[in-house]
Amino acid sequence: MAVRLPYPGLRPFRREESDLFFGREGCTNDMVDRLAATRFLAVLGASGSGKSSLVMTGLLDALVIGLHARAGSRWRIAYMRPGSRPTENLARALLNSEETGKQANDLDIELLASYLQRGPRSLVEWCIAGNLAPGTNLLVLVDQFEELFRVAREASCEESQLFVDLIATLLKADSASPVRVIRTIRSKFLGECAGLPSLAGVVITAQYLLPRMETTSLLRPMRRPAEIYGSDVSSP
Repeated sequence: MAVRLPYPGLRPFRREESDLFFGREGCTNDMVDRLAATRFLAVLGASGSGKSSLVMTGLLDALVIGLHARAGSRWRIAYMRPGSRPTENLARALLNSEETGKQANDLDIELLASYLQRGPRSLVEWCIAGNLAPGTNLLVLVDQFEELFRVAREASCEESQLFVDLIATLLKADSASPVRVIRTIRSKFLGECAGLPSLAGVVITAQYLLPRMETTSLLRPMRRPAEIYGSDVSSP
């Protein structure tokens, strides 16, 4: 059995490490409020600024414990990165979410990917066709969204546009829709969003730029994990 360490090193924090994640509580509360208002959130920041850790550990934990009061605490979380096949990766994320308690086989993933390729409303139709349990919210979390721009340049502009249209159509559903979308993106790629008309307007009103941590905020993630393990970190 692997030894659990108080610090993750260079990798992002994982979902199960919320008890070790400190220093971004104010950001987490702000993001919950914005997601409640818009149902979409584009989390921007420089490379290595902690976007993925904040979303995967801070924000998701806040949603699951019910801080988004209007939505409740029942969430089906479809985590994905676009990669070179964004529609297939979305299908895999939908079928393999933690809440389903199963791992889909390749055939099921292929069938859902083909279904999603029918058109922009196919993901909405999949959601309302009994694939979400009553009272459950669906959160589509697209990490490292900038990978989609590489797909458009190097592989298939048509597939990247289809993926964007699937997401945009979700967001056009009525305000009672149980679907939310979060994406993380390096801030240097924000300008490229202008080339995605179906999402550009939404991104403008639903950005969250990750602020730099102040000295006092930095001390908590340095000290608290060590204290949980019965140790101490001295200030220089």
